[in-house]
Amino acid sequence: AGFDGGKRRLITGGSDGRLLMWNFSNGNKLKELTSPTDDEVTAVVHTGGSNQKRIVGVGWNHLVTFWDDDADGRKKAPCSRQLHGHAADVLCIAQSPPSILATGDFDGVVIVWNVESGAVRHKLVPPPLRPESEINGGADTTTTSAYAPMTDRAAEGLCFVSLGPEERVAA
Repeated sequence: AGFDGGKRRLITGGSDGRLLMWNFSNGNKLKELTSPTDDEVTAVVHTGGSNQKRIVGVGWNHLVTFWDDDADGRKKAPCSRQLHGHAADVLCIAQSPPSILATGDFDGVVIVWNVESGAVRHKLVPPPLRPESEINGGADTTTTSAYAPMTDRAAEGLCFVSLGPEERVAA
């Protein structure tokens, strides 16, 4: 779940692939944002400045999905764009205004995107898991398990941090 820029509307993601926009003051449902898939939405963020506002959702469909946040009065709105790049469930998202997003997936991959063009700016891939025989100093073992289960690699949270007065950011 996440708030819009004015903190007046709450946007929630559901296990059915839909996002719902709520009036935070009175609890009324304002809009339903639909997706081509019914995979669970795991994280949402509201992006954009005064010109182009967007709602971005990520989830089990491995995609970064955009909806335009316009005041057209429609009760249902389809997605406007989807970005492909993850090979696993996308678990988290962070933004650095005005045009940078970072998304992280179950395999530990973090992708930094340009929101305007949809281009991948950076793709951060964790190192491969080592076989247990390498960890035990070459000792012969009967198992082939890795030193860390895949769930220990998942990118479960992201944030951008300002590095000083020049407004540089790091993911």
